[in-house]
Amino acid sequence: MDYFDEVEKAIESTSVERMGQAASLLEKAGKFGQRVWIVGNGGSAATAMHLSNDLQKMCGLDVIALPSLVPTITAYGNDMGWDRMFSAAMKSFRVGDILVAISCSGNSANVVEAAKYALECDGKLIVLTGSGGILENMPGVIISIPHKDIKVVEDAHSVICHALTGMINEMQGV
Repeated sequence: MDYFDEVEKAIESTSVERMGQAASLLEKAGKFGQRVWIVGNGGSAATAMHLSNDLQKMCGLDVIALPSLVPTITAYGNDMGWDRMFSAAMKSFRVGDILVAISCSGNSANVVEAAKYALECDGKLIVLTGSGGILENMPGVIISIPHKDIKVVEDAHSVICHALTGMINEMQGV
């Protein structure tokens, strides 16, 4: 089937070097007591929550998936604007914490604002995105999938998240 071929090509285009950099940042976060924050909308919100589960359960990391905090982020969205619903909820973000920003377009305003906030707080940034967009040009470890079909990008992001978890486990000697 052509779709499977497209997903396979997208996964094969992923930078192994950047994957290693992302896994290293996440593994070090666990060692040094840093928190990992994860944001995303729609299908990327589901990916964020899935990654959070895996990083907590399998890797023992301190993780907050902001999309899972529905009452909190919707209250901030309502009171402060939807563009700030994630960044406003990141008040306890500390120097050295990591934000994993997931956006297929790379232009989701609330994900971009969260990334800007993390960088303003001297945090580190890992981005999972499609090709193009604001997030692809931000400082950090950028893992982009050069494909126009959002379904392909979302599926590749899921595979990347599972691979990152496995890489962290290897680093931890699990």
